[in-house]
Amino acid sequence: MDGNISLALQNISRDIHPIGILKCRFSSVKAGIYGLFLFIFNVRYEKIVRIASVAGCNPEICETNINDNWFSFEKELYSKRLKEGSLRDVTQNMEQTLLKKLDDKKPGGFFDMYRAGDSEGISALMEQGIREVVKYDTGEDCLVDLMVRAQRLNLRQFRYLTDSESVAEEFKLQHGDEPAYSTLVALDTEIVKVSGTPVVRVEKIEAGDMVFTKIKDMRDIGIYLSHLLGARKDDDFLPIPSTVADVKETKEGIELVVRFGPGIVGRSLEDPRKKISIWRPTEAKPPWRLYVGTVALALIVLYYLLFLR
Repeated sequence: MDGNISLALQNISRDIHPIGILKCRFSSVKAGIYGLFLFIFNVRYEKIVRIASVAGCNPEICETNINDNWFSFEKELYSKRLKEGSLRDVTQNMEQTLLKKLDDKKPGGFFDMYRAGDSEGISALMEQGIREVVKYDTGEDCLVDLMVRAQRLNLRQFRYLTDSESVAEEFKLQHGDEPAYSTLVALDTEIVKVSGTPVVRVEKIEAGDMVFTKIKDMRDIGIYLSHLLGARKDDDFLPIPSTVADVKETKEGIELVVRFGPGIVGRSLEDPRKKISIWRPTEAKPPWRLYVGTVALALIVLYYLLFLR
């Protein structure tokens, strides 16, 4: 990684530049798998802002210039999903595997390594995730060639670069009195529960949270984009991780807007009491057996004090 992450952290204050960006290009020549990965996060709050990836058997994927600004890199990443040789199943597995590893809040995890400027640790963590996916797909543990570039932005810089994709502004343009100049595509979606992930009620969701979304839009553009995003296989809807961009309470329920990629969002109306999966640290709760054991012990002690003394 050529010390790129360490250098960025040494020269820029994390308090002034809380938005961290990792652009990754990887290849496993023996397995014939090539890919790109983008990870954007808020270091201060340890929150994921965006995550996107593409993996396939076309070496052209790795011709993407990793030194481009993240905005151009992200658009190029999504365009590669349209290329012949892009593998939707591998892409989705890659995205979820790396998300799980990078969003682990355990001591010594990704965020601790990032603050410490541990570029080798971060590189090893990402390489491990990619190798796991490659092995799952091919059955072989193949070497992975990895290149990562890091960048730090302050909130103003990040918002300036994404102003054209601001959900609130674009919806205002589309539904206000002025003509709509936005190219935003809003898809009909549903937020769902996925096994093995923390579960919360919809009413607890906040902007910036990562949820799992199914695209239910049956328009031509919806079907096309769901295939592009890896959210559809044949006639089956597949849940994909997405970032909540906006939360709005209405008389009918809670409207959630999630962001899939440049100019693509999903909208769903959910029951506030509905339970869904979320990528957010939850407080550890004692198992039910502990509660039962505690109550039983208390009853035994009480019985002893009242009748056996």
